[in-house]
Amino acid sequence: MLVIVFVFLFLIRRFLRGQKVGLSAPTKVPGTAYPYGLSESIGRRASMEDRNIVLVLKDKQRNGPSIATLFGLFDGHAGSAAAEFCSSRIGTALTNETAWPHSPSEALVNAFHILDASFLELARLHRPPLNDGTTAVVALTLGSRILVANAGDSRAVLVQRDGRTVALSEDHKPNRPDEIARIKALGGGVYFHGVWRVGGVLAVSRAIGDLPLKPFISSTPEIREWDVSGEDCALVIACDGLWDVLSNEQVADVTLAAMAPLPQGEKPHDPGQRASSALVRQAIISGSMDNVSVIVVDLRSAKTTAGDNF
Repeated sequence: MLVIVFVFLFLIRRFLRGQKVGLSAPTKVPGTAYPYGLSESIGRRASMEDRNIVLVLKDKQRNGPSIATLFGLFDGHAGSAAAEFCSSRIGTALTNETAWPHSPSEALVNAFHILDASFLELARLHRPPLNDGTTAVVALTLGSRILVANAGDSRAVLVQRDGRTVALSEDHKPNRPDEIARIKALGGGVYFHGVWRVGGVLAVSRAIGDLPLKPFISSTPEIREWDVSGEDCALVIACDGLWDVLSNEQVADVTLAAMAPLPQGEKPHDPGQRASSALVRQAIISGSMDNVSVIVVDLRSAKTTAGDNF
């Protein structure tokens, strides 16, 4: 009898877990400079704190042409409020910047600072005050150029056709020597509690929000640029739910396999969508305990006319 009960409970648990880690693919945004795929899963968390955004950006004239595409991922912590706030406002914050579009790197940095200041004001006025924060990684395509702005431990990795990878962001972990120095110079501390944490609390050293840990948590992103060439296959943008369990090289292997041409006669699904879905599934199979969100930008058929003169 006990064996039957155990088997029943085991099957119920597997069913519930299967429901929980199910994949979803938000509706595609038309007119992007690059084809892309986007997949996400709540994973084994109680709630979904990730937010993704894909925007086709225009110049400052309302009727101006589209000049860029923004791919963004916000991984919330202590709640989803900061991630939701940033995903809904990043486009406006960027294009309203005086540096946009002639100095996109400066505009990206300023947009992160504006989002941080605006959310902190909201967090202070809220009762009780909001403690939410979010990592932020965005890739801005300007013709054949890609600019990546990152604050936190979400990551952007370029996958080349031969399997090589190029990191277009570097994780902001509290034990990075430059981050330790910055935090200590402000009077803060980094302590080990399972992993290295700012103030013994937060396992990332840069993010938007995190009112109780200001000014030690910086919202200033690091910017990296890349010129797309024929050697490039895809840009993978994902939260730490992926990178905690898969290396850059493993992600490249899964991406290239998923984007390979299908056997003759099979229905030709979107390669970027196949890759993003495959990466989310592989992260869950590999034991990720976090939300998992992945954007795969297909660089093999780039529209490189707009924005090349930036």
